[in-house]
Amino acid sequence: MWISNIQLDGFRNYKELSLDLSQGLVFIHGNNGQGKSNLLEAIHLLSIFKSLRASREVELINLDMPRTNNASYALISADANRDNTLINIKLMIENHPSEPVPNENKTLVKKKIRVNGTPKRASEVLGLIPSILVSPDDIQLINGSPSLRRRFLDLMISQVDRRYLDDLRRYLKVLFHRNSLLKSLNNQSSLNEQLTPWDTQLVKTGVNLLTSRIRAISFLQDSLKTIFKSLTNETDDFALDYISTVPMLKEESALESSFLEKLLANQSKDIALGSTSVGPHRDDICLRQNGRNVATYASRGQARILTLLMKLGQAIYTEHCHGEQPVLLLDDVLAELDDYSRTRLVEYTGQYQQVIITSTNMNIAKPKHQAIFLYVEDGNFSETPYVL
Repeated sequence: MWISNIQLDGFRNYKELSLDLSQGLVFIHGNNGQGKSNLLEAIHLLSIFKSLRASREVELINLDMPRTNNASYALISADANRDNTLINIKLMIENHPSEPVPNENKTLVKKKIRVNGTPKRASEVLGLIPSILVSPDDIQLINGSPSLRRRFLDLMISQVDRRYLDDLRRYLKVLFHRNSLLKSLNNQSSLNEQLTPWDTQLVKTGVNLLTSRIRAISFLQDSLKTIFKSLTNETDDFALDYISTVPMLKEESALESSFLEKLLANQSKDIALGSTSVGPHRDDICLRQNGRNVATYASRGQARILTLLMKLGQAIYTEHCHGEQPVLLLDDVLAELDDYSRTRLVEYTGQYQQVIITSTNMNIAKPKHQAIFLYVEDGNFSETPYVL
């Protein structure tokens, strides 16, 4: 899979852009604030249809653009090549300030998706154009909150497994209703009767999530040592532990029983909290290097390498499940690596059909093979020569 053209209209700092891209390594350099990260964000949006940078989707829209019918918009369009087949995908993000969201101090933001001209829902085409975005903020995968690691795992699996995405959406919906009920319970005698149907649904969908996560973790763990050796030439041992709030039993029926028993045992606690204290929404991942939890000992430089391991492991998992390579998007990740690790990273990613790397310094990549170098200033791109 590779992107041959990307078009932006009113997205972030881009008023209008049509950029042709090549296979192989595409290196984009320029000063800070010129649009490098925004371009990679736009490409990644066409994979997951949700920004990992913006707290509100209206932030994606260039508000200096003229409005149509009092609505502002951003358009992202890309041509992707998969097995000699061209796929065009468009994402329109519309802000309608005249249509306030009920009971909230927000305006209505709508997303419209078309694939080869046909309207689609995000759930239908999630991961259709697979991409892996690596950014400096990803270091939180190592030392951040468990919610960030759960999100990483959910996105990784959802892009290649539609059933998992459906189960996740059902699980979160049931969890919302169960938590709402916990907050409103007054009659202790009717507690079991009210909670039972929600507990049953939560367990059924939750077990599906747990079994899918364990399979993904097992695959990811097998990839880490190989990737680490490729980047550092060292042979450390890695283990990924899935830290579950539910006893992880092999048989599905036994897992369902243990999950339900844990919910019943925590009823009093859940009522006091007004929320559900056990289940996949409370779980975590622990990465161990040579037996030690990396969250407690890794330096920033080590954490940066370990972050790359997780994301490159995701790329291998995506290729394994999807049947084709994702586009690698490396956003300003070279600066905090030493020369050796930078060189090995560029060499390692050379196996992918397309890798787009951004940096403020064009000389930092030092590729050993042919690469395209693009300079960006204020959203405008020009090709620059690079002598190997």
